[in-house]
Amino acid sequence: DPTVGVASSTCVSVARIDGDANRGQSSYLGYEMWVRDLETRFRGIVVAGGWLYAARASIQRHVLPGGLCRDFAAPLIARERGFRAVSVADAICLKPRVLSLRREYRRKVRTITRGWHTVYFKRQLLNPLRYGAFAWILATHKICRWLVPHVSALALVTLACLVRSTPWAGWGLGLAAFAGLCAALGWWWPEGRQLPQPLAVPAYIVLGQLAALHASIRAVAGKDTPTWEPARQEPGPRAMGTREGASSDVAGSGREILLVVSVDTEEDNWEGARSGITVENVREVRRLRRFFNSLGVRPTYFTTYQVVKQPWAADLLREVRDGGAAEIGAHLHPWNTPPLVEPLTPRNAVMKNLAPELQLEKLKRLTAALEDALGAPPPAFRAGRFGLGADAVSALLTCGYQVDSSVTPFVSWERWDGPTFVGAPLNVYRIGVGRDVRVPEPRGPLVEVPITAGYTRFSSSQWSLVHRLLHAGPSRAVRVAGLAARLGVVRVTMLTPELQSVRDMLALSRGALEGGVRLLHVFFHSVALRPGLSPLTSSAGDVGRLYKTIDSYVEGLSRIGSVRFATVSEAGIALGPARQPCVRDSPAASPRLRG
Repeated sequence: DPTVGVASSTCVSVARIDGDANRGQSSYLGYEMWVRDLETRFRGIVVAGGWLYAARASIQRHVLPGGLCRDFAAPLIARERGFRAVSVADAICLKPRVLSLRREYRRKVRTITRGWHTVYFKRQLLNPLRYGAFAWILATHKICRWLVPHVSALALVTLACLVRSTPWAGWGLGLAAFAGLCAALGWWWPEGRQLPQPLAVPAYIVLGQLAALHASIRAVAGKDTPTWEPARQEPGPRAMGTREGASSDVAGSGREILLVVSVDTEEDNWEGARSGITVENVREVRRLRRFFNSLGVRPTYFTTYQVVKQPWAADLLREVRDGGAAEIGAHLHPWNTPPLVEPLTPRNAVMKNLAPELQLEKLKRLTAALEDALGAPPPAFRAGRFGLGADAVSALLTCGYQVDSSVTPFVSWERWDGPTFVGAPLNVYRIGVGRDVRVPEPRGPLVEVPITAGYTRFSSSQWSLVHRLLHAGPSRAVRVAGLAARLGVVRVTMLTPELQSVRDMLALSRGALEGGVRLLHVFFHSVALRPGLSPLTSSAGDVGRLYKTIDSYVEGLSRIGSVRFATVSEAGIALGPARQPCVRDSPAASPRLRG
């Protein structure tokens, strides 16, 4: 049928041999299949069965943000494209009933939360003027059903208010209490043992309503619900390496994610120092190298002067680079990179606060040290403490750099005498000489590969508005941004496993990708690899959690799309906008020389 875009099976609930705690599921599924049959005869179903369904390739490959229901979204996408979604009576799928109502409750919370997110994503389909009866079916089948527990709560409050004046209100409360007791028994009923039929049905109904209420609260709070199906991993090529993953959310979505990982490879001293400097943490790069190789990561090690001046450390980094799986960039710590003519103060620890001539001299010494020790000039640069300013651009160009990676969008370091990068782009862009490094310059000679930073909620296309609202005069006066962060509503963050949880890193990544960001850039410090050198990894367990966070983040990202790895300079070359020539560079505009 050329009008059909999605076909869903008919599901039949069957008992397990060893027990059946969830008998109410059978009645619910029977009702659901009856409704879908009616919808098929009318305008088409609004949700496919996640257990078994088929979709046209163009629909299945439609890119969805993370956390949405693919089986729910498929019929909605089909309707947008002029197709119908149908339920096929002859395609029977047997679904065993779960052995625990507790498990069923958690499953419903997951699916309904993701369902709310999906409805919001395709909310335009609720417009009856454009989609007619389909909008009505979607609203009544899903939204009204999910709102039943809210109405039920109001009904219970009403009955409680009427119980003294109306006899039937007491009967209503009594029935509700009985159903609640059944639900409590069902929750604690031993897994695998059959729940009696008179208890199973009311228990299933009550727990289903509570799950819908719980899911609604999670959806309004913006809580993400992870996909529970395991991702299927396939090895990819090492150069510009790929890690592919698929889940029910993104199977066949075709989304490609470019992931950059950079490590600030620096001395052990957490506080700025000019004496007593050691670099023992660099020995941990061997372990990190094996870990990155197992994931396919192609890291960039931004290396300081004090590290590269140690022969054994330079040999180790050269070995890592010569293996072809990494690159060594330059990382300037002004406080211990010669010439040391300035006082050691917090302000002078930020590169942009130094005189332009001193910035250039320090950069020359760092670049020469790296080239002498490693046999090749560093391809990319990062300022210590993200201290990039307008004066540094000409110094970088003088020393041969074409790629920088010091910008952290939406983050201000002014509290520590550093720059503010609020307003900087999230994507790769060009910087002009002597210009504000936050402002893209199409003719700029320096490519900026920013670290990914932004907000834990909303699409990145809305982050600028969110920032303005949180930091407007009245909001700043009452510290709305801090309050929102403490309550878990929304907060600014960066992609760094030292400070962030996997959940927040994935939330930031989803928002960035949804808004059209083409690159995700994770960074951390090498001192975090050895216990006790950083306040963020004071024990071996903390270091283990750092590795686990990176691993879980890459795994979670592979469920969103196909992950491709690149170094910082590779990303700059691949995504850097073509440099637009100045008018004076055009041959037609050049003055002719007399012979």
